[in-house]
Amino acid sequence: MPGYSRLFRHNSSYYFRVGVPVEIRSVIGKREILKSLRTSDFQKAKRDVAYESAAADSLFAQARAKLNSSSVARRELPPLSDADVHRMTVQWFIGKEKQSAEWWEQSGKFMDEKLARSVIDTLREDEAALTGSFPGKCDDGSLQVKMFFAEQGLELPKDSRAYNKLCELFRLGMLENVRRSQMRIQRTTVTPNEPLFQNLYAHSTPQPPDGGMTVGALLDRFMEFVKAKRSETTYMTYQTPVRVLREVLGDPLRFLCARRLVLRAGFLISQDVAEIPLCAWVLRGMSDPNWKGRIPRLTG
Repeated sequence: MPGYSRLFRHNSSYYFRVGVPVEIRSVIGKREILKSLRTSDFQKAKRDVAYESAAADSLFAQARAKLNSSSVARRELPPLSDADVHRMTVQWFIGKEKQSAEWWEQSGKFMDEKLARSVIDTLREDEAALTGSFPGKCDDGSLQVKMFFAEQGLELPKDSRAYNKLCELFRLGMLENVRRSQMRIQRTTVTPNEPLFQNLYAHSTPQPPDGGMTVGALLDRFMEFVKAKRSETTYMTYQTPVRVLREVLGDPLRFLCARRLVLRAGFLISQDVAEIPLCAWVLRGMSDPNWKGRIPRLTG
């Protein structure tokens, strides 16, 4: 509308709509932001669109900062097995499905027919790029992998077999997500196309590997143990080192060997949290500069 480039009206309803800049689409995960303001009152729509514009601009700024962040230390991954690659793909895909489901519930289902056709046309262009049939545009999944690693604070050599495998699986995941989005908009039953994602949806929970556990699951289990077996003061004391562990290691880091102590960033973690006083060593590691020489050799 004149004077309000991000506000438009269709029939009796007002919408907020803004295109996502090309350079940050891989971070945002969509080509445009579309949201029904759920009002037919122009004055209210003007106020609401100002709020939505500010939120979108803030989101774009955060995405650019994330994309351009080269000073953040990243953890280089060891060689990944096919099972590790599969687990990473599943984790990422469920996140994409959650984004799509949220968009559908908040805005997508309120689109009128004309707007829905426009969005489907955009999704078909994305589908063509992912299948290599769009002239001059090809999406091989590498941007999605790059942003996933940036978000997780991970590094993996781009010439490695695992990296190339991730790119291919992420491409298939994006293709699956785009096709499911089209089905939602067309209000047809969402039917998975790619066997890898057959039983994966927004509500799915990634399963840990046999004999393994993520840092997040390990720390959750440990804090549950402390809360049940220790005093409230002790529970509160342990929250700080556990939070540091999450920040340093990242919740997705996975332990592949049961009953093994893993040393990372000055902290000891044990898989058997009920048997090893984890936080005693964590607190020592944080407060004692000579902590390494004072920790006994503990193995499973």
